[in-house]
Amino acid sequence: MNMRMHLRGELYNMAFVLSIFIAILLLATYGTSAALACEGGGAKPWSMLRQNYHRSGFSGCLVPTLINIERTHDVGVDSLSSPIHYHPSNTKFGFYYINGLDNILHAFKDYGGEEIWSVPLSNGPKSAPLADSTSRTLVVGSGSKLYALDLASGKTKWIFSAGGAIESSPVMLADGDAYYFGAHDGNIYKVSKNGALQWKRLIGTLIYSSPALDQNRLYVGSNNGRLYVLDTNRGGIVCTALTGAPIISTPAVVRNNVYIASTNGNVYAFDKINCRKVWETKTGGPIASSPAVENNTLIIGSDDGNLYSLKTSTGALNWKVKLGSAVKASPLISTTGKIVVTVMQDAGSGSLYVLDEKSGRTIWSYKLKGKTEASPIISNDRIYVSTDEMTYIFK
Repeated sequence: MNMRMHLRGELYNMAFVLSIFIAILLLATYGTSAALACEGGGAKPWSMLRQNYHRSGFSGCLVPTLINIERTHDVGVDSLSSPIHYHPSNTKFGFYYINGLDNILHAFKDYGGEEIWSVPLSNGPKSAPLADSTSRTLVVGSGSKLYALDLASGKTKWIFSAGGAIESSPVMLADGDAYYFGAHDGNIYKVSKNGALQWKRLIGTLIYSSPALDQNRLYVGSNNGRLYVLDTNRGGIVCTALTGAPIISTPAVVRNNVYIASTNGNVYAFDKINCRKVWETKTGGPIASSPAVENNTLIIGSDDGNLYSLKTSTGALNWKVKLGSAVKASPLISTTGKIVVTVMQDAGSGSLYVLDEKSGRTIWSYKLKGKTEASPIISNDRIYVSTDEMTYIFK
């Protein structure tokens, strides 16, 4: 009897040690995102541009292995906008939000796709929304106005007027008390959660790039060709890095570096502390796409029609694959080793691609209706992707 109990205890200890080992292995392989809850066992909802405030473009959610369109909506988006997804912790279903070219912000239920509310916004360029779960607020730019809307009802909480159009998507820290964004007047703005201006900093002539955050530092590209690092407390410039051409791309801050691309066709890695250039790699065309980064892999598109995989440590090429006439949208990487990206084709239409991260091999693709410059997202184990004519949900 004692021998049985001893063996049972030994087996229990071995199982416990094995479970700890597997958890560590998962974290080492996929990062902390793998430990966050997603419907099918992946990561948290895609509640802001590029998934998180580091703008890494990485999702722990599953990618559909077959082409299966769950639903479509006749709502198109601007080139720098994309849908976002929000799932409250205390509800059975989530919501997705689309800042439409019809100058209306649309909110839909996950299951069934019912439109729960729509709010007209001002004319002009548009940003991707931000879902702030702490204050239950949707923050979005349209024209020169930043809107704060109630996530559940669409009721306007406040409106902030910037000095230029807002295509730069707002960002906040996970427990942050303010929103950061850029505008066409060349300023970066910090606005409190009640809509009050805390500071603004002039850094260029036009800002299309969306800022990334890392602790008390903000990273953003400008039309003057520089990457700026700002102190989030007062807006002071910590350091800058010159690329030599306008920057549309949104930076990704991962570990020790900040990664960004320029319209001169180069991809850069800079030290996130002092802006020292670590490496640069040239592609065959201008770049509007933003990098997706996971472990030692960086994925980015170029106007030469290729999707590139680079080593984050050196910038060396892993592979490149020709997909269309231009890859302006920003790719994303899933925890299952798949890449999702939309691609412009010669006829002005576009396609959605799912590729293998290691080889660049196409797993499946689907021809979309309309022009495709907006970036897809993965959330709730679904792909949400918009063109300038409509929005698709793949499951």
